[in-house]
Amino acid sequence: MNDFTQQGIAALKAGHKPQARQLLTQAVRQNKQDVLAWYALSFAVDKEKDQVFCLQQVLQLDPNHTKAQQRLAKITTPAAPEPETAVTDENQEDEAETAVNPPPPQTTSDRLKQAFLGEPHLPKPLTFLAILILLSDSLVVLTGQSASYWSNFSIGSTFFPWLTPILRIHPLLYVATILAMALILWVALRYLAYKPAIIIWMIVSYQHLRSFVAWTRCSLEDILTLSQSTCTAVDVTLTIAAGIVLGIALAITLLPRGISHHMWETTANKVPRISKAAWIASGIWLTFLVGILLWVVLTPPEGWILLNIETLPPARVDAGLVYDTDRQRAVLFGGGSEFLGDSWYDWEPLGDTWEWDGREWQEFAPQLSPPPRFSPAMAYDPQRKVTVLYGGITAQGALNDTWEWDGQQWQQLSPINSPAPVCCAAMFYDPQQQKIILHGGYNEAEYYPTDSWAWDGNEWQAIFNESNAPNGANFPFAYEDARNQAVALFPLWGTYTWHDQTWQQIVPDADSPQRTDAAMAYDPNKEVSILFGGSKGNTRGYDNSTWSFDGTEWEWLELPAYAEALSRHMMFYDETRGTIILFGGTTGEATRNAMWELHLP
Repeated sequence: MNDFTQQGIAALKAGHKPQARQLLTQAVRQNKQDVLAWYALSFAVDKEKDQVFCLQQVLQLDPNHTKAQQRLAKITTPAAPEPETAVTDENQEDEAETAVNPPPPQTTSDRLKQAFLGEPHLPKPLTFLAILILLSDSLVVLTGQSASYWSNFSIGSTFFPWLTPILRIHPLLYVATILAMALILWVALRYLAYKPAIIIWMIVSYQHLRSFVAWTRCSLEDILTLSQSTCTAVDVTLTIAAGIVLGIALAITLLPRGISHHMWETTANKVPRISKAAWIASGIWLTFLVGILLWVVLTPPEGWILLNIETLPPARVDAGLVYDTDRQRAVLFGGGSEFLGDSWYDWEPLGDTWEWDGREWQEFAPQLSPPPRFSPAMAYDPQRKVTVLYGGITAQGALNDTWEWDGQQWQQLSPINSPAPVCCAAMFYDPQQQKIILHGGYNEAEYYPTDSWAWDGNEWQAIFNESNAPNGANFPFAYEDARNQAVALFPLWGTYTWHDQTWQQIVPDADSPQRTDAAMAYDPNKEVSILFGGSKGNTRGYDNSTWSFDGTEWEWLELPAYAEALSRHMMFYDETRGTIILFGGTTGEATRNAMWELHLP
């Protein structure tokens, strides 16, 4: 008598016919020659046709089974009722006969024990599948971390808020936690009764399946150029495929309780073969994921890597975006969301405020905020620990207001003197003067100023000692800390540096990357300024090349991974991640809100 037969008869004794029916059904699936299981099952099923089928199976195996003959005769021909007993073989006749006796009274403790720890238990394949989903999800989470994570664990993130702090301490601690979770899950699913176990199984499987799909969202973007609609299709396909896998697993392990001739003939003998194949396939799958993880960890990434961020600001161009070095947060304000007309500045202006902490974006809703605009000038003042905003443009014209952001609120300032209304100007902090410097820009009157201004926190002061200052708008620039200078690439003029309140040409236009509407950021690790994208000369073709400037000359960087061709995007150096971040811009056909980070060779 196998375990399922023994447990089924015990459940029948205790009066738990549904449990007995399931256990005895498992017994005859494993061994269709088990006379005792077939005979006991005839007492556990409710339908008369199922009882007849079970008794016919008994008589096919043992034509001289007297009790089966008597029960079958009573069921098929009306007769006076006789006491029914579940007769098996000579050594187990008494045990089978008592299976139909009234169950003994149960205490509350017995009922609770039976409800939470009694038979039947969850089928082993489902337990195995839950562990497989948990481990797969965890490996995908580790593989999907940003390339910067492996040098700075504090930027790690997971689908589960309570697991994220563990991942940010150390990946080995995260792995140990997952293995502990897998062990606890295995014990719970193997020893709890079926009903509480299946509830736990569904919760765990569903949550980790959601996490798995979230971390594989648009994962092919690193290999192929996918449109947003294609990414959505990939997400839907992965979700449907995962649901099909779970559905097949449930169909295999949770077969109907009723008796079916077809079921016995086609399913019972295939379960071990399916289980063996599942073990092999799962081993290959986990080995594949571990191999990818090792490749990610051991192979330093190079080039532009697309970040998979759950919540992003809306798509935009020409926003103000600077880095607060004290709070280690990037501050984003405004920009243009949608092109409205023929003029290059005819965009729907935005007036929202966001901050990026190296892991996620947070939107703020201060009581007072600058009016919507795009192409404002912004810079961070580390001396006063505020972000300064000046000007910008809307369809009504350029602006000349001054605002400051302290991390919680915007405050408008009212200096006596201000620069002319402009948009698209360069603005940076000059540590030598300990002031914010504003230069260049544009207003709707086709005016390109060449003057520079300094902001000390109270007043704007004009700087007049620069007779050969270049003019321009939307030109890329960056401040190079190691060389105590700002560098800017002016269309039609070339590369200039700002030092001692003077602009000086370093590289003429013919030898500089000819770009408009590009973006620049300084990398203190490599001590180079990085230029990306923009428009080539006066053409509308956008570019996705990357250049570096070492203070003397430009160098085109041949990278194994490129971001898409963009114009009017924003860039900054993220101290938390230790990389340059690119955000937003336009491809000429669509406005973007994607984020990329650069890993230099």
